Amino acid sequence: MDARRLKKARMQLGLSQAALASALGVSQPLVCMMEAGTTPVTRRTEKQMTVLRRDAVRATHYTQAARILGRTVEEIGGRDEELEEL
Repeated sequence: MDARRLKKARMQLGLSQAALASALGVSQPLVCMMEAGTTPVTRRTEKQMTVLRRDAVRATHYTQAARILGRTVEEIGGRDEELEEL
């Protein structure tokens, strides 16, 4: 992952640099430096971004499934078998 992709992924997740830094367990200035390309994006950061994006997609799917099923996200949360029925 390069600096441009990191910034794009952060923006797609709707996170500020500070929020992303908190989620990654790093400082906001480090996120800024990675996005600027002055500090390389580490493998650890790449893996964490993959998890964050996967979780965001999963949350979107749960929201859509809840709407279709006429339930709340909390009612279907953690039960992937109901999503597979769709």
